[in-house]
Amino acid sequence: MAKIVLIGGGSSSGKTYITRKALESIDRNDVGFISFDDY
Repeated sequence: MAKIVLIGGGSSSGKTYITRKALESIDRNDVGFISFDDY
């Protein structure tokens, strides 16, 4: 079953950094990652 994980926080709180570090430790083949910092 698919799971959705949302990571929230204020500007410059490290959301993208923490997400990228977490994704480094798991199999990314099963993960979709969308960052609203990508503009």
